[in-house]
Amino acid sequence: MKTAFRNPELLFTLALVAMSLVILMMSFELGFGSMKEPGPGFFPAFTSLLGLVFGILLIIRYLAPQKGSESSKAIFGKSEVKRFIAMIATFCAWIILMPWLGFIIVTFLATLAFAKIMGEKGWLLPILLAIGGSVFIYLLFDVWFYADLPRGFLGK
Repeated sequence: MKTAFRNPELLFTLALVAMSLVILMMSFELGFGSMKEPGPGFFPAFTSLLGLVFGILLIIRYLAPQKGSESSKAIFGKSEVKRFIAMIATFCAWIILMPWLGFIIVTFLATLAFAKIMGEKGWLLPILLAIGGSVFIYLLFDVWFYADLPRGFLGK
């Protein structure tokens, strides 16, 4: 039998299941509301249940692989792990820089970084994607939903 500490995918899945359980328990304290008027705990409970179900399915798949199948092979190679770490770093930078640079600038930079990390060739399409995505999300949340997005140094 394989050990969890030698397989990062199993470790990640176990962490996903544990985190889903913690979020599910915390969402009970917030209250679910109803389907017509969901409470603050409805969305966290729903997403944590999805994470829990998929995590358990992945653990079952890992612990009972078919003989001769490819399910026992690693899902991620070194390049995919590097790409994943770059995306996590971009998300962290997006959160950290948001108060200073503002939503539009940071979202533009993050979308551009994501496009390049995912291997988009050239610069024109990633820049157009970043502009379009930033403007659309800004219009959706700030203009249509009246959510107060961080303005950064542009809004001062």
